[in-house]
Amino acid sequence: SGLPSRGVTPDAMTPDGAPSPTRTGTAARPDDEGQTELSANWSGYQSDGSTYTGASMDWTVPPADPTVSNGAVSIWPGVGTGNDTSDELVQAGTQIASDGAMTAWTEVFPKEAEQPISGFPVSGGDQMSVHVSWDPATQTAAFLVIDYTTGNASMSSEQVNGSSGGTAEWIAERPGYCDPICVYQPLMKFPTESISNGSADVTSGGVTQNYYIGSLSYYPYQMVDCHDLEAGTVNPPLLADPSANTDGLGDFTDVWKGSGPSGDSDDPNECSWAISPGNAPRSEERRVGKECRSR
Repeated sequence: SGLPSRGVTPDAMTPDGAPSPTRTGTAARPDDEGQTELSANWSGYQSDGSTYTGASMDWTVPPADPTVSNGAVSIWPGVGTGNDTSDELVQAGTQIASDGAMTAWTEVFPKEAEQPISGFPVSGGDQMSVHVSWDPATQTAAFLVIDYTTGNASMSSEQVNGSSGGTAEWIAERPGYCDPICVYQPLMKFPTESISNGSADVTSGGVTQNYYIGSLSYYPYQMVDCHDLEAGTVNPPLLADPSANTDGLGDFTDVWKGSGPSGDSDDPNECSWAISPGNAPRSEERRVGKECRSR
């Protein structure tokens, strides 16, 4: 959860160390629409340029894999840019760690960290379905999380400060933590992840319609190591790679390729990003890329 880190350079940084975003979530389509983007923490799809009021997708919770120590992966749909507190990213999903810890969660970013759903256990192999939405009239975010395997369902809502509804996302993410410097965790090894029914709600003139990813203007994210991204390495090794959306619907697969180096907040050579305040506790789990957006 949080923003994608894409090619951060020193001259793109604001005074507090946070890269200045240039993708604003307005209705205009970006110049790079349809082209593959490289990210240090996102793999999947994003769509820009409509008035999105919701996003949905189905997936299977991957099993915990201890191959990569301290690894984790978070899978979620979301709506909104998350650029700042006036344009928040509403999202919900599951996070799996290599030590076997698994949670279902909701989040309004950057307002808060992931909020675990109480009394909602998940396990590897569970079939999940999530729909997140926000109501611009009431500034309310709503979350529907369903585990078809266990039969559990959770519905919740909370107030948001604001959202442009300018983006929708369907993402497998490399998480991170802050202590207080924020670093990336290794990406947990996962079997090929099948995402299905990825879609977004578009509201216009008071009417809401649902569209599959293939019916929208979208572009894929390939996940690469943060060092390669910052160095501008040509054809860097991939950490995760989404398949093409060939059926024109909302289905694609995401393939694990590598874990990336282990994050170490004491290693000045490790890719990191700044948060404010700088003494935010590790337990706050400010998510990867949250203030690392380079566009």
